[in-house]
Amino acid sequence: MTKANLFNPEFIVIHHSASERTLSVEAIRQYHISRGFDDIGYHKLIDFAGNLYDGRPLEIPGAHALGFNDQSIGICCIGNFEDEEPTTKMLNTLNLLLLDLCSSFNIEVDRIIGHFEVRNFIEAKSGAKCPGKNLRFLLSKIRKNVASNLAMS
Repeated sequence: MTKANLFNPEFIVIHHSASERTLSVEAIRQYHISRGFDDIGYHKLIDFAGNLYDGRPLEIPGAHALGFNDQSIGICCIGNFEDEEPTTKMLNTLNLLLLDLCSSFNIEVDRIIGHFEVRNFIEAKSGAKCPGKNLRFLLSKIRKNVASNLAMS
């Protein structure tokens, strides 16, 4: 991955789709387009099997965190993590992706945030539960893992 020329993100925002885990990336794309977006709002998506999908190109700001899109990369973990746990495969892919994005864009680990944390940086009303309590609970551990891996590289 190379650093984008037009988009200089300072944060990575983690979301959940708040949907069935079997929801396809194309279904999410079509839903976002039906809401008036130009394309899918997220830059990267991860399914329960740990497969990584491209959403919006990393050179273009996303449409995933109102008022915060011009300074953040959006990652969506597909599933509803209010009700279920993310899989080990999903978390492994997320950790590798975060390591790559932090390295490529020179993003500090403490700027890996859940959607609910956007309101700590701007006045925001959306994302109160996102990325769901079961993924939200793991964010501190995820940040520590990424920091450890960055220190070793």
